[in-house]
Amino acid sequence: NGVNLGVAQSRGLNIVALRPDGIPGDFQVFDTHGMANASDDLVSYVAKLDDGIVVLVAVLDEASAQLTQPAKDAIATLGATEIDNLVYQGSYALIGVKGGTKLAEQIFPASETDVADITAQQPYGVLNAASVFDDSTRTTTTTTTPAPPICQMAICPKGSTLDTGLLSTVSAKVTVCCKSASSADLSDIGVHSAAYSDGNKAIFFADGHTIATAEARGMTVVTLRADGTRLTSQAYDTMGDGSAALAADLNAMDNGTVVLIGAMDEASLNLTDSARDAIKGLGASLVDSVGYRSSYALVGVKGGTAMGEMVKAEGEGYAVAIGQMTIVASTQAATPVCEAHVAEPPVAGYLSNGNLVLDANCHYSIWEKPAATACLKNSWIAIMGSSNTLLEFQNLIQLLAPDEYNVDRPGELVGASAAVDVVIKDNQVVHWETVS
Repeated sequence: NGVNLGVAQSRGLNIVALRPDGIPGDFQVFDTHGMANASDDLVSYVAKLDDGIVVLVAVLDEASAQLTQPAKDAIATLGATEIDNLVYQGSYALIGVKGGTKLAEQIFPASETDVADITAQQPYGVLNAASVFDDSTRTTTTTTTPAPPICQMAICPKGSTLDTGLLSTVSAKVTVCCKSASSADLSDIGVHSAAYSDGNKAIFFADGHTIATAEARGMTVVTLRADGTRLTSQAYDTMGDGSAALAADLNAMDNGTVVLIGAMDEASLNLTDSARDAIKGLGASLVDSVGYRSSYALVGVKGGTAMGEMVKAEGEGYAVAIGQMTIVASTQAATPVCEAHVAEPPVAGYLSNGNLVLDANCHYSIWEKPAATACLKNSWIAIMGSSNTLLEFQNLIQLLAPDEYNVDRPGELVGASAAVDVVIKDNQVVHWETVS
């Protein structure tokens, strides 16, 4: 599927067995040139493969010297018909099916130019992981790797929605994968969930942006504000002891709350009935099907109907759930101006479409240079702090005296310890004194 497996191949017959979803599940090398027992090991290995498994076989260096007839017969069970013709230092490649018919096979005698190079096509599910092979032990571990992008994974911008008729289309372009929504204010919201064997991540998105990613094992729960920004994000280790807290927090939510849930790593072993019931309270209907290392995604509404839900068993790829919500733009400009002349002016809040929305339900006016200069005229401003305060000091100087942008002054370096006295008149620095 366009991904180089990067396996540590060596002399003999190199074999990759694919899982039913097309993800590489095992890699082995049998040195049938130099090791007397390699052919017996190969026979035993092939016998244990399930019927229907796709197997990739390739010779590196030399593989014929101690390749026995039983070993050739074992390869024939993968659909091979040319293996009996393999000669010393011959090239050989096979895409076979255990107990079935080969998809492709090629063989050449010893040559410096002839390369056995074959391809085949096979329908699989979403490919989103590959195996990394440990050369010292010949065992496998699973890790994420870039998969060919398909429309199912697209995050559509505001005013558009994922075209469900193109979910399996190979493309990363929103112009291909998305179509116009019924309203310019509508936005896709959703979850991409991949458990341990399928990518080991969970991504949450709204209003055309990723708003959260899972950072811990289990079920991660994200709630949304009306403007599509993240209100809360919390991971619950439902493989461990997180089910009680998950159930309590979901049950305490107000009706109508939009809730996104995604599983990462493993989320089922201690996912209790009470936790599953709490998830059902968001409109979920598939959560009882979540098993060991299942991928699970939900776009739910507390006390309402789920907008999207999907569960995938281990090895089946990403679970993707998508819904839509009307994005209500922040009305912060209609709030009163914050009282800034206090010891602790309001600063707690969040960003919404580039605007600071304060928890105190007030806003600060934006001051351009002329207004800031007029406001601060005949004032002394005292600034004290460390590196971030020094940046604020420099920004203020450059706002009031723009020519200072390219001027190096003593006391401006981060890490310096100094007291700086500055006087600005008519947008020019007329006095600068530093005491280190």
